[in-house]
Amino acid sequence: MDDGNGLAALIPPLNDTTYLRNNRKKLACFIVYGLNDSIVINGKDYQNVMPAEKHLAAIDLAKVLTYITNSFGNKQGIYDVKEVEQNLNQCN
Repeated sequence: MDDGNGLAALIPPLNDTTYLRNNRKKLACFIVYGLNDSIVINGKDYQNVMPAEKHLAAIDLAKVLTYITNSFGNKQGIYDVKEVEQNLNQCN
């Protein structure tokens, strides 16, 4: 949603600073390879599949992640391309 609150039990919120901070190194992997596992944010379980976006370049991922982690009440600094590439090299 426009305010980062997500959508009920369907789409997790983007305004959870703790989840984003604790999973900073995984966020690029989530976007590129999608998510098939459930995740828990603010005590709520989200089980919907997030599709993979393998077509995105590292620069685009850095821009998206910088936006997400610095909007909706988040203030976590800039992602640069090098950080995104390092994180993608560590995806499981």
